[in-house]
Amino acid sequence: MARPYPRRRQEIMTRRYIRDPGDFLDLYRNTCDWFSNVGFEWAITRYGAYEKHFSDFERFAESRDKSSINTDVKHAFDNAYPETNEIIRVHADSQYID
Repeated sequence: MARPYPRRRQEIMTRRYIRDPGDFLDLYRNTCDWFSNVGFEWAITRYGAYEKHFSDFERFAESRDKSSINTDVKHAFDNAYPETNEIIRVHADSQYID
């Protein structure tokens, strides 16, 4: 049976997803651990490649020559980021299910 969402859920959810990149990667890793615990073999799916996409993008973003970003790296990041946010939300919302 599902537990009710906390009061002012929208404000809570908005605050939860404003974070720095380090927090994002921690939440991603925690979500992947949760996947493993429920028996989902995430590492052999596209989710397993996302951390590499984030690291590659971060490396390019921190380089001196911002104009040299590889479009493949940017495209991979653009695809991985929103989907990773969604799986993080699924994991967070699963905390309200008994």
